[in-house]
Amino acid sequence: FFQDTEISVMNLLGVGRYNLMEPIGRALKLDVSKNSTYWKSMVAIELTKAVYHSFKLARVSMIDHFTMAENFSSFMKEEVRTRGGCPADWIWVVPPMSSGLVPTFHHEMLRYTLSPSYEYQSLPVQFFKKPRKRVSFRALVITIMYFLQMMKKCSKERKRVTMVYATEGGTALNYAMIAESLFVKAFNVSILPITEITDKDGLRMCIDTSDVVIIVASCFGHGGAPSMAEGFHQNILNKAYCLMA
Repeated sequence: FFQDTEISVMNLLGVGRYNLMEPIGRALKLDVSKNSTYWKSMVAIELTKAVYHSFKLARVSMIDHFTMAENFSSFMKEEVRTRGGCPADWIWVVPPMSSGLVPTFHHEMLRYTLSPSYEYQSLPVQFFKKPRKRVSFRALVITIMYFLQMMKKCSKERKRVTMVYATEGGTALNYAMIAESLFVKAFNVSILPITEITDKDGLRMCIDTSDVVIIVASCFGHGGAPSMAEGFHQNILNKAYCLMA
């Protein structure tokens, strides 16, 4: 259930919460210019009555602070008679309005904890989060070098792809660069102009150092070879590369 003043005075009128004291006072056309008009007390009373009425109208359990104080006073007396004491927090037990008119106001209370009891749980991260260790510069360098060696090893294990381009106006080179951007994710890729493999030695070196050789060429005119590929083209026609098959 709810208590009336907990909602009206603490939540709706509290400075650190909704802070509706002055707006409600002005809405009720009260003189809020000075404290001696007791406008704050009037706002607290009217708002508490409105909260209590609205909860009862909506059939939600609500108790007034006078009844609550009387019930707790009876409970406290029974606890003292039975167990010899009753832990309580005066600040929370005494209502924020009409405090001097309720019986709990005159009770001396001692706050202590009985065990076993229900308690607020601390954040689990405070207990399970491992403390961060300070890493030395030497350990950091060793770790970086280790990962660099691993990356170098993985890079060596990749298939080697050589893309050879023959172009007249740059079209084949553009396509070769596009292909490189796709192949580089899984292969070691290098790009060479076709003039680098025109002679036998250049072609042999290219084949020996590559797992895959891709030639990208763009013709022009009526299907003519690019000028930079004329030497390679003539060698193919002359069967200059036959011995390398």
